[in-house]
Amino acid sequence: MYPTFSQFARWAGHYRVIPLWIEPELPSRDSLEWVHSLAAQEQNFFFLHSATRDDAGRQAGLPTSQARYSYLALDAPRYHLEAAGDTLTLRHRTSSGARQDLPAGRQEAIKIGNPYDRFYGWFNALTGPRVEALPPFWGGAVGYLGYESAAHLEPKLSQLFRSKRPKSTAPAIEKFPELEFGVFDAIAAVDHARGRLWLVHSVFLPEGRALSPVQLERLYRQGQDRLRRYAVSVQKAIRRRKAWGTFQATDVKSNRSPAAYQLMVRRAKGFIGQGDIYQCHLSQNFTAAWSGDPWTLYRNLADINPSPYAALWRSGTRWMVSASPELLYRLEAGRAETRPIAGTYPRRMTLSNDKWIAEALAHDARERAKHIMLVDVERSDLGRVCIPSTIQVSETLIPELYSHVIHLVSDIRGILSPGRSWRDLLQAGFPGGTITGCPKIRAIEIIHKLEPHQRGPYTGSLGWIGFTGDATFNILIRTIFLDKDRLCFPVGAGIVADSDPLREYQETLLKAEALLEALQTKVEHGRPS
Repeated sequence: MYPTFSQFARWAGHYRVIPLWIEPELPSRDSLEWVHSLAAQEQNFFFLHSATRDDAGRQAGLPTSQARYSYLALDAPRYHLEAAGDTLTLRHRTSSGARQDLPAGRQEAIKIGNPYDRFYGWFNALTGPRVEALPPFWGGAVGYLGYESAAHLEPKLSQLFRSKRPKSTAPAIEKFPELEFGVFDAIAAVDHARGRLWLVHSVFLPEGRALSPVQLERLYRQGQDRLRRYAVSVQKAIRRRKAWGTFQATDVKSNRSPAAYQLMVRRAKGFIGQGDIYQCHLSQNFTAAWSGDPWTLYRNLADINPSPYAALWRSGTRWMVSASPELLYRLEAGRAETRPIAGTYPRRMTLSNDKWIAEALAHDARERAKHIMLVDVERSDLGRVCIPSTIQVSETLIPELYSHVIHLVSDIRGILSPGRSWRDLLQAGFPGGTITGCPKIRAIEIIHKLEPHQRGPYTGSLGWIGFTGDATFNILIRTIFLDKDRLCFPVGAGIVADSDPLREYQETLLKAEALLEALQTKVEHGRPS
């Protein structure tokens, strides 16, 4: 068990949150199986699942994903934050189960103002050491930023997103707050590249109060005891096999008919022709009734379409089942990275064809132009917060394979300017350019005008912010959102000057195929049945 008490005491002199950890042997059993056994009944949970089909990529002679780590909650969050309008609600976990260190009863703090600023100001005080022996994330905030929460980051969007809209046809999305995070002090981390497992418990030190060596040692021993209990829970979950439930979706419908979506594309091309924008991303929204266990839905999706930024997330009755392929931002020790995806071809599911299709995609003039345009957007976004001379495109137009599609991906990196943080990085680039367009603000205004629905968490971001100040966020695409008995999953396509409306509509159906297959629902004649 690490660290030693002397190291714990040294860190206590500089930080508010100190990690304790052990490194048990990584089970040979599939991670999703024992994670399901461990946490299937938890009401507040996350599993950030780096799931890739690397073997298929290697056999096709194509590059594979950069994703490496998976993270999961070992306990409910110590704190819970959510925002609605200008109100940020902070809740402390009640004392129950293993958490006897917190005061009895539920405490709430209502803070009025910009929720991003309030969240940053509060969370930024929870500092922890960067430890080489640990994975990038060993504890901190895990949650999502809804697409419309960008109103709190960009003043030009505030009035736009506050304007009244017709009642949504996707009640599942309506139940998601603008942003929501849990602060977790007990997590497990898996390094798939090196076959390692960590169990980490974070000890919180009282704010503004010096502790004696005796008090520090008491906290250290209590933290060790709690970590041992988590280890026992994980070992039990590894040994037992929890039965999987069933999942069923019915009455799947889109809020856009084929004709209506294509009309939306033609209207967007009108704005492009007038010089308002060069590109924008337009979506349609599938909804359905559902029953059963979302864990089974996630297993189906992970089997069908393993993805580097996949996730299963739950907060009460709200679930996200995600197979996201796209990284919005990764921040580690001041180094920022983004991996925009733009450019899509259907995959024919035969390895002998993959390399040929990938090469055709990479040489498609229209797809290349669309991609390069958005790479420029992302470079510009990084340029707002990074040292200009450090920004570089480290990979360009790289094909990545998924179950039903091949995408073009580039990798852009830079070093944050002194004094900048994850908060500044989000303000510079959220929401991502690949799911808005360029120029970004005008594209968002046009999307708001053309799309008949609020996006909510769709095309927002799910991820983590560590006590070290590091962070990683995906883009919430290829994601099913569930609440009570309703679910929805929007899918979209990037529109440019020479877009063919029918082709763009068919691309949205292509991107929906893995989700529909996981739901065990088929698309017939271009419309869901």
